[in-house]
Amino acid sequence: MRDGGGHSSLPTPQNPIERLARALQRLAEHALRTNSATRAYCAALAALHEGTLAADMRTASSEPADPAALLRLAASSAYNNAQLRSTCIPALLGACRT
Repeated sequence: MRDGGGHSSLPTPQNPIERLARALQRLAEHALRTNSATRAYCAALAALHEGTLAADMRTASSEPADPAALLRLAASSAYNNAQLRSTCIPALLGACRT
């Protein structure tokens, strides 16, 4: 989408950067979910761990999974973040003026 641009002292109501920021925020808040492969992965890993991590992995291996357990697991990129959400992330933002 294009915008006529302008000076920051006179922002446009449909600023493309603000629209992009809102869209990226919606993507970041997208619900965590599991599929059969993720549930099997969590069940297998639960047997290798103890405590809260193992309990959360067992919970994530069931259907439906507890959203709180999924959030705790997703906080660790080492375990489950990539299995519980899209791995298409905003990594670079560039702009050009034409």
